[in-house]
Amino acid sequence: MENIYLLAGTHKGAFILQSDRDRKKWEMKGPFFRGTDIHHFVVDIRQNPTFYACVNNPWWGCSLQMSQDFGETWQEPQVPPGFAEDSQHSLKRIWQITIAEPNQPGVLYAGVDPAALFKSEDGGQSWREIESLTTHATRDRWAPGAGGMMVHSIVLHPDDANKIKVGISAAGMFCSEDGGETWEPRNKGVLADFLAEKYPEVGQCVHRLQAHREKPEVLYQQNHCGVYRSDNG
Repeated sequence: MENIYLLAGTHKGAFILQSDRDRKKWEMKGPFFRGTDIHHFVVDIRQNPTFYACVNNPWWGCSLQMSQDFGETWQEPQVPPGFAEDSQHSLKRIWQITIAEPNQPGVLYAGVDPAALFKSEDGGQSWREIESLTTHATRDRWAPGAGGMMVHSIVLHPDDANKIKVGISAAGMFCSEDGGETWEPRNKGVLADFLAEKYPEVGQCVHRLQAHREKPEVLYQQNHCGVYRSDNG
């Protein structure tokens, strides 16, 4: 992919904008999924470029859509993200797709509402729930924010595949250092002024979580109560 591509997910569908390195003129493809909310739109360039769109239709529900021909055709996964039939949860929206490092070809993560994390190891064709997060002991203290209760930020460590961090609204930040087997809330010092306990273990309304590109232990969090930085992850 020698050109510059800008992917836009909007309330009106998904768009692919293309330009050369000078970025003076742009060509636009789309909208794909016209009139539908696209919460996230990304491309995986580790192998054959594959586009992933988190499609959330108010009438037909949510789906993950994939394209390997720059949006000419789209397909759903063979086993899409979704809860087991006996689960107390049902999928409302797909919020985030995060692509793992090049040394983990085929690995992707999906964050959804209600707050849960799914993993694919075959390029998005099949997904499994990381149940240890869904069933975390603190879940009864999680609550929906204005947009719902969702995993909207997924931060992967570039050098250690076992380190996964997620931002949940409104539950806070959680970290796993064993590939998702166990999770620890890491919200010390983060205000939740809308709760009776102002600095709780969980319950903070994270809006966005991002790692420093060159210092992965440095995290930035845009929050209901301000902007925060952590130097120790």
